[in-house]
Amino acid sequence: MKPMVVLSYLHRKMGPIVLHTFPKEELDDQFTGRVANILHQTVSEGFFTFSFEDKLFINYYFEIQSDWSRGNNEKVMVSIIFDDQISAEMEHNLMNLCADFCSKLQLNGEIYTAFYISDINNMEEDDKDLIIKNNEILKELVKELYWATIEETREKSEEEQIATLLTKRHVYLTLSKVSKGQISLEELNEWFNEVFPLFSFKELMDNLV
Repeated sequence: MKPMVVLSYLHRKMGPIVLHTFPKEELDDQFTGRVANILHQTVSEGFFTFSFEDKLFINYYFEIQSDWSRGNNEKVMVSIIFDDQISAEMEHNLMNLCADFCSKLQLNGEIYTAFYISDINNMEEDDKDLIIKNNEILKELVKELYWATIEETREKSEEEQIATLLTKRHVYLTLSKVSKGQISLEELNEWFNEVFPLFSFKELMDNLV
């Protein structure tokens, strides 16, 4: 289930284009066109997902301030693409990664210049250096997002799964309750529902098993 990260933006003359992908792959015209079409139709910032053929797209559309754009902003979309479905929890975590990626771009006051790499031959020499420098920074940020995605989606060991469970308060306190002495499943269920009414006892037991 290895993902791919795709960064696209709305070019002022050419329309939506894919700027960077990682891992670096040649995308077929149909695939590229689908990504570009989604960006073209998006009007409000935020997350959205969709499926295309056998792929799942997690997208985040946002804008960054730009001194070179007619509207003073660049319209950008980052997509994390899978060839399989993922859990709701994983999807939520990946959305957080996309939000972090967006923040890094918005905090860099010159990153907008990277989106003019295709127009570099028409730019002044000083601007060319700026474009090249920030385009390399942008490439690295796309790579960072990819590796963060890999870490988030990799199969965790049994020990890691247990450690993650124990960080959850309702899990830890339930196990502490059990460790204090014999208690029937019915009594434990009643105690759990009283103390943690927002959680599912059945789901907890399934996870522990």
